[in-house]
Amino acid sequence: FDGKTSPFLLILPIFAFFGIRREPGQQRTEKYLMLFFSVLFLLYACAQASIRIRYFSPILPPLVVLSMFGLYNLQADILNRTGVISEPLKKMVIFFIILVMLGLNITYMANRFKKDQPLAYLAGKISRDEYIQTHRPEYASFQYANDNLGKQAKILGVYLGHRGYYSDLPIEFSINILQDFTLGAESGKEMAETLYQKEFTHLLVNFKLYNQMVSRYSMGERKVLKEFFNNWTVKAFSKDGYGLLTLKNKKSQKSR
Repeated sequence: FDGKTSPFLLILPIFAFFGIRREPGQQRTEKYLMLFFSVLFLLYACAQASIRIRYFSPILPPLVVLSMFGLYNLQADILNRTGVISEPLKKMVIFFIILVMLGLNITYMANRFKKDQPLAYLAGKISRDEYIQTHRPEYASFQYANDNLGKQAKILGVYLGHRGYYSDLPIEFSINILQDFTLGAESGKEMAETLYQKEFTHLLVNFKLYNQMVSRYSMGERKVLKEFFNNWTVKAFSKDGYGLLTLKNKKSQKSR
């Protein structure tokens, strides 16, 4: 869930500090604390990870509070002290701001509802597994692994976006891990041996993204990968562009 938020959460807090010197000391302190926390957390989150709205969720409550202070100050301290604008027009400005704010939220929720289509699931027309599979196409592969692999299994997630929350088995992710294994191998067999040393038994692959990314690899890396997948893995399950591959056992390696 990447989500969206309102631009008013960044604009309206500015007005929360208009006329702050006239406010009670406790209110000023609370505003500054909320501002300090929001700015500090925003900078920290931007420095630590790629930008996603969900990473900023802790600062949404203080920004909402500051936005309401800003909306109040916009009406009480700015518009009401402007003699040029008539009273009906002042009320229309505030009403328009509120209308746009709510309109953005309603539009977002309507689009989200249309995209997620929860009614079929809530009405019992489709099962939980079917609903999740619609939105998370790797789900079926995870379910197959959970139902058919033993507890000793360990999965390498290849271009899954670190989404392993449906896996009951140990799973590791890295956007570069497959290429890193390839760099140190001169053949598919050596790559398989490296995976065995890391105790991996299976790979769960996003085939579409893998095919896109592997085109950026060098010719030598692609040759090793082709040999590895052709000779040292067996497709155990595949659905909706995702597949679970079994790493061949060591005995079959020795026979080669």
